[in-house]
Amino acid sequence: RACLAIRHVFPPRHPQRTMSFFGGVPLAPDDLDWPMIHNRKGLLEPLTFMGQVDLGALPDGPARSLLPAHGYLYFFAPMSGNFDGDASHFVVRYVEGKARKDWGPQHNPGFLEPIDGAENARYRYPWLTWHDKPEKVYPRFYPRIEIELGWLEDVAEVEEGDPDAGDGFPWEVAKQRRRQQLVAFHGAPVSWNDALSAHGKPTDRLWIPFEGFPTNRRTAEVLLGYLKSYIKEEAIGIKARLDTLPARSEDPERSRLSALLERYTQFEKERWRIFQLATTGEALRGKALDENQRTDLLALLEELRAGALPEGVLERHYMHKRLPMVLNDWVARAAVEGAESALADPDGIAQVPDAVVEALRYRHSVLRDPDFSKNGAYAQHQMLGRGVAIQDAAELMAPEHILLLQLRWDNALDWHMGDAGAAQYWIRPADLAARRFENTVLTFESH
Repeated sequence: RACLAIRHVFPPRHPQRTMSFFGGVPLAPDDLDWPMIHNRKGLLEPLTFMGQVDLGALPDGPARSLLPAHGYLYFFAPMSGNFDGDASHFVVRYVEGKARKDWGPQHNPGFLEPIDGAENARYRYPWLTWHDKPEKVYPRFYPRIEIELGWLEDVAEVEEGDPDAGDGFPWEVAKQRRRQQLVAFHGAPVSWNDALSAHGKPTDRLWIPFEGFPTNRRTAEVLLGYLKSYIKEEAIGIKARLDTLPARSEDPERSRLSALLERYTQFEKERWRIFQLATTGEALRGKALDENQRTDLLALLEELRAGALPEGVLERHYMHKRLPMVLNDWVARAAVEGAESALADPDGIAQVPDAVVEALRYRHSVLRDPDFSKNGAYAQHQMLGRGVAIQDAAELMAPEHILLLQLRWDNALDWHMGDAGAAQYWIRPADLAARRFENTVLTFESH
């Protein structure tokens, strides 16, 4: 029952202190054997990198001897949606020894599909759909987050003579001890902070989430990406309606739609300079906007709030999905993405006020109020120990396997794991003892 619990290092440390992290790309030797499996089309496709663990940095604890004293474990998963259920093997790689100076970021050996596949990615990253080929720009990697691991020891029911035996039923005392261990490692439960949420924010004026917003290129990329995608959707809708009309130049509806299409086109042309910020390279996302860029972007947002664009032709089934009502949703997502990007950049930390850091802490926390305080509910990443029971995988695997790693849903990493599910990596004791980590089996379940 003892396990190595895993928590995010938040706020991020610069430089990172360990080589244990989720997301990003592996830090490994050039000859890392990146897992590739045949997808449904029969083509070899690389798996998605989930994270790595520096075994040499693990603390001493009840089951420390089960794992190597040194070396690195690299975890992968079939996250593109292109695989059948048999893509559950060859998901872990092990590199012995200690890192060398020539190690570096390793990218996949073939074309890696977007996370969750291009079809689902357009819902996860809606601000990128304006690209001509959005499937080429959807993320292939999760954001990189440093992690720390610590032991949570077995908590058995109290027995007669235990100092706490009079505090309640034995199982209740054990549950309370477990909660105390969780708080000691993960920190106090974090309550929801709506500072960066669009819910309840004003619509009669431009909502600015915090002083200094918009902060960086990432913020601009998201805001302008939403707007360009919105305009693209409306333009496609107008063209589709034009195609259904008779080709008569004097048709009033054709004239109206053609003029509307020209207004959208002209809107972008007149603001071409600020719209250039919609395309930002990975290395520049944390770069702060200069004062002219911030002024222009704020002016554009104010125009949108005031109704600068005409009412759209698409049947958006919910009013809050239309401009200008949807603007606060765009601002909220851009504020989160921009702040996270700034914190991940050692030169961008100063862009993020302390109050925003605290608002983001909920995204990175395992213990959340009120769920944890009421019933002890939490979703924990861990190594070893007992896996959470979602369907029947844990029950079927546990008799002959050891839980090597468990990954749960995680907002900061954009891990949804289905509906509050779990990805669990299992290894047989004999394979673990012989360091045959390539024999690890992955199960994936959700509610």
